[in-house]
Amino acid sequence: MEAIRVLVVDDHPIVRDHLGDLINQQADMRVCDAVACAKDITPAVTQSCPHIVVLELALPDGHGLEMLRRLRDSHPALRIVVFSNYHDAHHIAGAFKAGAHAYVDKKSACDCVLQAIRTVHRGERYTSPELAMHVLGALSAGSHTDDLSDREATVLELIGQGYSTKRIAASLSVAASTVETYRERLKRKLKLRDAAELVQYATRWLNQKDWQICFVWRFLFHSFHFSAHRAGWLIARLLVRH
Repeated sequence: MEAIRVLVVDDHPIVRDHLGDLINQQADMRVCDAVACAKDITPAVTQSCPHIVVLELALPDGHGLEMLRRLRDSHPALRIVVFSNYHDAHHIAGAFKAGAHAYVDKKSACDCVLQAIRTVHRGERYTSPELAMHVLGALSAGSHTDDLSDREATVLELIGQGYSTKRIAASLSVAASTVETYRERLKRKLKLRDAAELVQYATRWLNQKDWQICFVWRFLFHSFHFSAHRAGWLIARLLVRH
């Protein structure tokens, strides 16, 4: 049986090396390439033909959710495992909606990323158990931003992170005037008066802690007696359809 070919994308050499060693120690998978920058992802995918991409969202030259969308659109058969330090529900939900097939927190046990690779290679989806509550919260919590497009939500996130218009434009590979158009749309949809209110709203939205809806987690565990792994698998499937 052919080994699972894995492309590792991370800007930290230690992470790339450690993860590469871990994967190459497995009998059923191997690293076919490893890159540190967003601009190198597409050439690496074209040249090494991976089955799986293990992707860090925080790269110095690209926004993670935007990279996910581009990979989804340009290589729809590619399976993507997000392996990131971001463990808030906003990034988890956004990653699945943008095209990820699995999400693993870097603080998780090493076995989680291996299990994620094997799970998505079988055509299934995966969330590491410790992230399950966050994702359940994302499924259950209502939001004033529900009517925003994916791109508008991305711009709102970058505003909340303190990005300037010029920096947002560079991250999304669009003109500054296009970003200003998105800003105006956001103010109109969110009923905000000016740029200052937009920044305040974006910051609060990004830092929301009301994603974690504990009763949903208890419902899965105690009403259906799901294991943490089973619950993580289920919510990943549900989130894609949400």
